[in-house]
Formats: sequence, C-alpha cells, structure tokens
Amino acid sequence: MAEFLLATAGVILFTVAVGLVRILSGPGDADRLMAAQLIGTGGIASLLLIAVATGAHGVEDVALGLALLAAFASRWAVFGGLAIFLYVGAEVSIGSMMINFLQQPSIMNVSYETAGRLLGLYWGGAMVGRALGSAVLIRAPANRVLAAAAIAALALCLVVTQESGLVTLVFGGTTAGRIAGTAALAVGFFNSVMFPTIFTLTLERSTAPTASTSGLLCMAIVGGAVLPVVTGYTADRMSLSAAFFVPFVSYVCIAIFALSGVRKSARIAAPPISA
Repeated sequence: MAEFLLATAGVILFTVAVGLVRILSGPGDADRLMAAQLIGTGGIASLLLIAVATGAHGVEDVALGLALLAAFASRWAVFGGLAIFLYVGAEVSIGSMMINFLQQPSIMNVSYETAGRLLGLYWGGAMVGRALGSAVLIRAPANRVLAAAAIAALALCLVVTQESGLVTLVFGGTTAGRIAGTAALAVGFFNSVMFPTIFTLTLERSTAPTASTSGLLCMAIVGGAVLPVVTGYTADRMSLSAAFFVPFVSYVCIAIFALSGVRKSARIAAPPISA
C-alpha cells in the first residue's frame, strides 16, 4: 500500500513539474493561473500521500499550511479575509465596550445591570437583521446589500464619535447622549448581514481554490481578538466615544470591499460590444 501511495505521489509531482513549465512558457495569463493552482493542489496532495505512506509526523501540518497560503494568490481572497477580520473585530469591539459606554452619565446614565439588558438589543438586533436580511437578499444583489449595511454602520459609529461634539451642538447634552447610545445599539442590526455576504462574495470572486479561500476566511475571524485590544487602548487614551473610530474605520473598509464588488459585477455583466 505504501508503494502505491508513493507512486501516486510521484505521478502528481510529475504533473506539478509540467505545470511549472506551463507557468514559464505561458502563453497567456489564464494558462499561468491554472498552472499555479495545479502546483498548489498537486503539491499539497503529494505531501499528504507521502505523509500517509511514510508515517512522517508534521507533514500534514505543512500541507494544510500550504493549502491556506494558496489563498494569498488571489487579491480578492485577501481582501475578503481583511473584510471578515475587520467585521468580526468591529462587532466584538462594540459589544465589549457597550455596557461601560451606556452607563456613562453623559450617555444614558443607567446602572450596569440596565446597561447589560440594553446590550441584548445590540445582539438581538443582529438576530432580527439576519432574518430580515435573508428576505432582502432574495431580491437584491449581495454586494449592494453589504454596501448599504456598511455605510449605515459607519454613519452610526460616526454619530457616536461626535457625541460630545457636533451632536451635542445640535441637540444638547442630554439628548445627544441618548442619541449616541441608541446609535451604538443600532449598529448590531446592520452587522447582521455582513458575515454571510462577505463570505459569499469572496468565494464568488476569488481565483484561489475554494477550500483555501474558505480556510483563510475562517482564520480571519481572529479579528475578534485583535481589534478589541486596539479599541480598548483607544478608549483608555481618549474616550469610549472616540473608541468608536476603530469600528468606523473597519466599516469604511468593508464598504469599499462591497462597492468594489459592485463595480466588478458590472464589468462581468456588461454585454460585449460588437464592432
């Protein structure tokens, strides 16, 4: 059995070598792209076969690492991974500081217990938005829905950051605080459709293998552990309201991702122009 597996690995490595020749000789970009994908998948398959045949430890980990790195061959996969990283980071950041934010005398002036109950509106809004978003996505393109949600979320974050500035100037101190608190809670509703739409759009546009792209997107949720640290540092150095600039920037990037998808879809859907 081991001999058969090693022979199979040898055949696959031969096809990888042929693919390398194809990359060097072309003739077109499409040929080079397909050959690059062949090298990635073939190399991973060969490593796995060799690992099983020889019983070598750690080779499987190398193969899985290469499978993940294959996603970096596609700029769209990397962009989608960044969007997932920022979305999860922004959502967790806002949820993490929501109680401390709402209980401030200048915002809603409520107890920690009441602020904890209000936090349920943030996460509950995400649940309701997911249900409504499913109905909307049946009739509207995913990239446009994502763009609208990201723009709404960044606008709400901007309102929160201006709690002691423009909003106070227009509405007055007490009212401005309640507006900022309501805006922060409302962000959860618009977060609802972001993860599935980003994931789907990335898989549709990525030229990397689907498994590699999916792996990169799943790894990108580490943003939920990174951005809250940045947000907390900003809150300590400035204020809780100013810390909303971190999710604001995240939603700006997600909006750019979505609008880029709109432009790309338009190019794909455009009919050929006859001479």
